[in-house]
Formats: sequence, C-alpha cells, structure tokens
Amino acid sequence: MKKLLLIFMMVLICFSALIAEGNYTDKIKDFTYVIPEGWTLISSSNLKYNLAVGEAVDGFAQNIIVQSEEFGVDMDEYILLSIKDLKQVLPNIQILKNEKFENKNVQAWKFITENNYDGRVIRQYFYTFKDNNRFFVCVATVLQDAPEEMEEIFDASMATFKIFPKSENEELNDVSEEPDNENKEENNE
Repeated sequence: MKKLLLIFMMVLICFSALIAEGNYTDKIKDFTYVIPEGWTLISSSNLKYNLAVGEAVDGFAQNIIVQSEEFGVDMDEYILLSIKDLKQVLPNIQILKNEKFENKNVQAWKFITENNYDGRVIRQYFYTFKDNNRFFVCVATVLQDAPEEMEEIFDASMATFKIFPKSENEELNDVSEEPDNENKEENNE
C-alpha cells in the first residue's frame, strides 16, 4: 500500500511540473530569483516552495530546493550552527568551501559540501540569505563529477535572489491567537 501511495505521489509531482524560465517568485511572495536557463519548476505538496530541476545526469536530477525559517542569530552564528548540524547528521560530510557570497540585494553566505548519498558522491552548494530574523537557504545539488561551471551557474542564479519585505498582515498572522472560548463552551454543552 505504501509503495503504491509513493508511486502515486511521484506521478502527481511529475504532472504538476511547471515549465518556467526566468524569474521565479514564490506563491507566498517571500522571495524571487532567476532559475538556471533550461531548468523546470516543480511544485510539491511536501514543499513550501517550488523545486527547480535541471537535466538528469546518470539518473540523478540536478536540483535547487529552498527552505526558510526565522531564527534570532546573526549570519555567522547561523552558518556555524548549520554546519554543526550537518556534521551531526552526516558525519562523513566534507566542507569544501565556506565564504561570504556577493549578492547586491541581501546579506548572503555560501558553503559547498560533498557527501555520499545512495551510493554516490553528491556536491551541494548551500546559499544562505538573511533579512532581519528570516533566513532562506537554497541548496543546489549535483553529482560530484558535474562540470565545474555548475558553480558559476548556481552563483549567477543565486546572485539574483531577493527577499521581499514582510507585510504587516503576515506579521500579524505569525502571532498565535488564543482559542475561541465560545467554541469551547458550545462543545462542552
């Protein structure tokens, strides 16, 4: 049953592919960036943001995934904590590069890792962007033997990353509200 459900979900994901080139602005209006030329956006109910997918190489789909969170630390501490967490989960991970990343729109950092995944060595480019307490992490993943120009392609794409300011309505929605007492009383009657 689980296998059938998994196959069904994968088919849904494939059919929900959104072919797009150029700017990607997420549906929540948190950020925008230019995806690499020829790449495709895929939406998934498991992800908050669309996944950018490139050409499959040796059965591995190159991809960029974006995650976000609010965290009350500066960029340096966030990067140190991120790398520490990665090393705890993936003890054999290698950090190949760890440096400030040039982005005219927002504070940015980049580090590159290599790790074994499913019997293959993958290279991941972590781009972290900070706006106030909001962090956006874009992880671009390719096989280790991908052409060296992939870093240039990812850098060019991530240099366009821009975070939209949070609106007052979004800030109000972040505050948790007390449960409605009237509903509680109605349910107790």
